[in-house]
Amino acid sequence: HICYVLFLNINAESHGMDALLLAAWFGNLNILKMLVEKGSDRKSTNQEGMNMLHCAAQNNHSLIVEYIIKDLQLDLNKPIEVFSSQLHCSCWQEGNTALHLAARNGHSTMVEVLLSDWKQVDEKNEVSSTVAVLRSKICVFMLFFPSNILSLQQGKTPLGVAARGNHIIIVDMIIKAERYFAWKEVSLVKAFYPLSFKPDRTTQTNQLRTAMWNLANHHLKPKDWKKLAFHWNFTEEQIKAIGEQWTGTKSYKEHGHRTLLIWLHGILLTGTNPVKGLYEALISIEQKLLKALHRKYCKVN
Repeated sequence: HICYVLFLNINAESHGMDALLLAAWFGNLNILKMLVEKGSDRKSTNQEGMNMLHCAAQNNHSLIVEYIIKDLQLDLNKPIEVFSSQLHCSCWQEGNTALHLAARNGHSTMVEVLLSDWKQVDEKNEVSSTVAVLRSKICVFMLFFPSNILSLQQGKTPLGVAARGNHIIIVDMIIKAERYFAWKEVSLVKAFYPLSFKPDRTTQTNQLRTAMWNLANHHLKPKDWKKLAFHWNFTEEQIKAIGEQWTGTKSYKEHGHRTLLIWLHGILLTGTNPVKGLYEALISIEQKLLKALHRKYCKVN
């Protein structure tokens, strides 16, 4: 450990990073803990403004991020005195926060760790927008996309950048999180299912997911998925992000399937009856055939 710290200190001079930042960068949790206990400056940054959360998030060191959030008691939604400002929202290079850094490399585990503790949503970077024009979305995803991408995509939110980069899993996770936190803001009810934004592969929902797949691939017309999305209060940006995926002339089937699964995620968390919700949605888009098929499926199962 002593040799490692000496190595970190030597490299700190050449890279503009102190030992704490390098420990976070290389994912050495033991060294990081030791440095914190010895009084290292937790709010230190390198020459580009990266703090220890940025360093850990960029390199997919989820244990480091969990330690920063939980053991150091970092509330991702409130300023913390010891950090002087909100560590997760502090920016480096053109106003981008740490979450951008993880998404570029598809670190879905890191997304999950941060989403579980985040509440506020969607800031655009300083290149394209001011606070006055920001809509209420999930600030958390600012961690995932690097500034060199966002600087080329002026006016894009992290969701838009993820969609353009064809990061489908992360796009869907962002939308799930946005919808969940929007619901949580106005609801006193706690989530009925364990909070997760990853693709659902549990046995409990297998039958429902099979029904969604059949519906999307065999019955929905090309424009039906958008009608359903609007009925379920997806935002225009969320719908556009889903629609960015292109798999050919039948892309609408995949768009529909993803929309249904994202909706199902929220319905299960809120404890609402998914069968009833889907039935009402099919009525709303005037799909009489789908309504009949759905009723038949429910009777059989």
